[in-house]
Amino acid sequence: MANTDELSTALADAISHALNPIDRRMVRIEQRIEGVEHHMRSVEQRLSTVQQRIASVQDRLDNLQMRLDNATRGLARIQGDREHQTG
Repeated sequence: MANTDELSTALADAISHALNPIDRRMVRIEQRIEGVEHHMRSVEQRLSTVQQRIASVQDRLDNLQMRLDNATRGLARIQGDREHQTG
């Protein structure tokens, strides 16, 4: 019976020893995954900031376009008045 216990212990030790490199590799993989997740969150935050800036620029462009349209209509009205006066 002692022989079986010794064999079981030796087998368990061998399996444990064989699993050590796998455990270390798994830890490294988990750390890489955590690093990638952190990087992904950082990229998402930067993307959100860029999207907000794009929206702000678009609002400003829309405002400028409206002002340009108003100025163009005002200029056309002035030119029409001049033509009416001279015509």
